[in-house]
Amino acid sequence: MDLKERYEYYLETLSHCGSFLKGCDEEEIAWALLEEFDGDSVSFLHKNALASLLENGWIDAEVYEKSLLLREEFRKMENTRFWNPESVKDGSWDEILSLADEIKEKIGFFRPKIDFAAKK
Repeated sequence: MDLKERYEYYLETLSHCGSFLKGCDEEEIAWALLEEFDGDSVSFLHKNALASLLENGWIDAEVYEKSLLLREEFRKMENTRFWNPESVKDGSWDEILSLADEIKEKIGFFRPKIDFAAKK
């Protein structure tokens, strides 16, 4: 996979996490965050993938560190009572969602909301 593709997958991963999810229904949250982001973050927020983006100028050191933190904080939620869409809506995920928003703002990533109808 070349760097451009890796960066596109990184952006796609980020597109499934953020405070916009609080306005989504539970099925949409489950799909975007607990399926798509969950699976993609394993690869595209991995330190090796992020390091290659950093070393080649696709992201800066701040984005690298925040992306690693996002992955780490997300993984801490696994196998807890918060691993559900209701916890996203009640504020338990606010720190993680805000961190994803910070990263996207820092890199100027403003992709339109996910088209949930297209995933069906």
